[in-house]
Amino acid sequence: SLDIDSLDAAVAPFARSGGTCAPILPFAIAAGATCTLTYVFAPTAAGVDIRQTVAISASVAGDGSFELTGMANFAADQSVTITDNSAYATIGETRDYIVVVSNAGPHTGHSMLTVVDVAKIVGGGTWTCVPTGGATCSGGLSDHVLSDTVVLPAGSSATYVYSVLIPPNDEAQIEMEGVLTVLAPAFDPDFSNDSASDTDAVVIFRDDFDDEATR
Repeated sequence: SLDIDSLDAAVAPFARSGGTCAPILPFAIAAGATCTLTYVFAPTAAGVDIRQTVAISASVAGDGSFELTGMANFAADQSVTITDNSAYATIGETRDYIVVVSNAGPHTGHSMLTVVDVAKIVGGGTWTCVPTGGATCSGGLSDHVLSDTVVLPAGSSATYVYSVLIPPNDEAQIEMEGVLTVLAPAFDPDFSNDSASDTDAVVIFRDDFDDEATR
């Protein structure tokens, strides 16, 4: 038989929760028998690699230990939408694309927002950002790509206004594509709403020459 004399107590975020070994030290394991130790992992903060060594000593020469490991990723259900509220873009006008990123929670998420002019028609755009609910974001200049890191607490959002000039171009349409990349240690449980796009036909004019046309 083997007598287990000491066993380090686990500390948070790990805790011993049961198993078949006796709950009180010291305890014995009969010859040829086994027993198990069960632990729970209950993190309160995100961490990629959380480790804890538990030392154990018994009535035999030498000591031993085992390691508890865990990864704590926080769920942050984030999404992005993009629109300019139009199906057409007129050459020579400044067009505002409205990009909204939001987080349905339950935890705070850090994300990289990228809005790309797929055909690289427009350039030299500017963007501003209005955060709500404790979100943080920034504005700036871009050349075909809007790129910003946004922090979104649960229930918050950030609204970007991306202003670009529509130049003469051989392309028949503009396609703006927004992609939201959730950064570790958060993860997004639903990737289906992490990208969005808006497509506009490029025209010379829409008003005054076509009474039925609207922008």
